[in-house]
Amino acid sequence: MTPQILSLSIEGLSRPSTHLITTRFLNIGSLLRRLEEFVLDTKSRKVKVIETHSVVHCVCVVTAYLRRTTTERLLSSHGLIAESLHYAESEAVLEFLGRICYRGLDKSTPYRPLHESQKALLDHIYTHSAHAVRSSPFQSLRAIAAYVLSETSSGWLRQVATAVGMENDDSDERAGKEDITPIYNAWPSFVDERSGLFIERGIKSLHLLRSGRPDHPACHTHLFNTKSIKLEWVWTQKGVQNAVTSLASRLEGMKKHILQGQTHTTSFNHTATQDQTSIHNPKPSGEPVPSQTPSDVSTYASDLSGMAAFDRQPGLYPNDAVMTRAIEHVAAMVASFPIALPSITPTVDRLGQLVIVEPLVAHSRLLSQSLLDVFLNELHLPSHLDLLHRFMLFGDPNFVANLRVALCDEQPFPRQFSKPSKADSSTEGAGLGLGLNPKLSPTGEWPPSGFGLSHSLRSVIVEVLEVEARTDKGDLAAQSVVRQEAEWRMGFVVPPAEDDDEKERCDPFGSCQFSALSFLHLQYRPPDALTSFLNSDVLEKYQRMFDFLLEMLRGE
Repeated sequence: MTPQILSLSIEGLSRPSTHLITTRFLNIGSLLRRLEEFVLDTKSRKVKVIETHSVVHCVCVVTAYLRRTTTERLLSSHGLIAESLHYAESEAVLEFLGRICYRGLDKSTPYRPLHESQKALLDHIYTHSAHAVRSSPFQSLRAIAAYVLSETSSGWLRQVATAVGMENDDSDERAGKEDITPIYNAWPSFVDERSGLFIERGIKSLHLLRSGRPDHPACHTHLFNTKSIKLEWVWTQKGVQNAVTSLASRLEGMKKHILQGQTHTTSFNHTATQDQTSIHNPKPSGEPVPSQTPSDVSTYASDLSGMAAFDRQPGLYPNDAVMTRAIEHVAAMVASFPIALPSITPTVDRLGQLVIVEPLVAHSRLLSQSLLDVFLNELHLPSHLDLLHRFMLFGDPNFVANLRVALCDEQPFPRQFSKPSKADSSTEGAGLGLGLNPKLSPTGEWPPSGFGLSHSLRSVIVEVLEVEARTDKGDLAAQSVVRQEAEWRMGFVVPPAEDDDEKERCDPFGSCQFSALSFLHLQYRPPDALTSFLNSDVLEKYQRMFDFLLEMLRGE
């Protein structure tokens, strides 16, 4: 609620002027107090979204900057009315922060907490920041709104850039082994839905590339001797032009290295390509923090160095140097912020599309193209899928015919499954269901067990592959390699019976059931590089289809 204004009068000023001055300063004081309470309340509870800490940091830095500028204005006062007009900018900035933190003058207790969803919080900040940059008449408010948007979204941008491989987090090997999960269920409002789909595909493509071919150049873009792209908001004409140029150069260099099929071990330049005069996030620095001990602090012995903290002036904290640098950055940003956005990006939406979304989409497209090239041309995925279709989905008539002969009591019998003689036809396989080959279970138990059965059925696969090798003389090298490996990658398996199934094995009527052949599994072991694509879930679905088709074969 708006603070109550008492009926005051200042000598020499009219009542409207007095009301204007008192209202503005009371509003500033109320907003400062509400923001202080917001910071204390947020720090006292557990925060689920890391962007909340960024909001708290921005509030602390901006309010400290406003206090410093307020002190400077008071020391150079030129009259109450003139100073009141200067404080209109401070009031507008504090109102902006109040709207961000749900602590505006139109709010009353209990205050609403910040969003616990990353997307909702980023959308909230982006909406208010974009509106302030677009429509505010105060340069300081536009600059601080840009600073808040840059700071709060920097962690998310770094996370996405790392996920698509634009930035290195020293976890390439670990990322290739971990299971991929949906990282982003929903994208912030400055990323449109179509671009979000491309970026998600790029993230999945990078994961599959790291699993299938860890040495692929697209998995190690941080080793390229090309200009890096730091994903961040830039607000100057020159910064935007440099971002566009760097993106084109970066993509061209990546395509060149991918075509060459090798990475360069030269050190990667992590320095941002934007001009030093561009407005962007303050970069984390590994430089040692300057000494924060006041000049009048006594020097203590090494074992008593901790006592120096008690010699500090009131209000001086150990992180004052860090806060000072942040305040100076905000001051520099306010002083140099452009009057209008770059002509190539007249709106904040277009600016985000050009410097944030388009680099992510372009990089994701390149990853998807690399993944297709690796899986189609190097790992021969179509040949493996054709093999699964022919054998596990009964797509090869020769395999189906040989399997029918091996499992059913029909002529002719291939190899080990030769027609039983009249002498042993009365005892071997006695009691089996109608139409089953007596050779499947010489003892009569069902389902049969033992390594011999799966080894004998292997001849069905080998014979089909040998016939194909003799007939197809002009096949591709990739198909030839996959066919040769299929002899040991694919085979019939009879799983061992569990304790609960022992009684069922003694059931003499088990072979008479429609699902009598459900004990037989066709196992396929794909190459390690394809396990991320042909994983256990996919192969299990193939196995279910094989079981169903085997029942259909039994029904015939």
